[in-house]
Amino acid sequence: MGFMIHLETERLMIRGFEEADAKVASYNSSRPTVAKEMSDMVLKTEEEALGWIQWTKSVSNIGDPWQVLAIIRKSDNQCI
Repeated sequence: MGFMIHLETERLMIRGFEEADAKVASYNSSRPTVAKEMSDMVLKTEEEALGWIQWTKSVSNIGDPWQVLAIIRKSDNQCI
């Protein structure tokens, strides 16, 4: 079962990905500069991103040595 990490600075919030982040996750992972570094994880469609987000939520546990987190700009609540 997943868990929720939530950290904040003055300008940013760091949290687990949410289903609402699927569109921007797909867009960002398809950008050439990102895709070049993470070619095995390019999410070509919003549906692929949604599936990935749901998978990460289902396998995340507090004791894991890794976590997949989103960075949110607080001024416009945009996942960056």
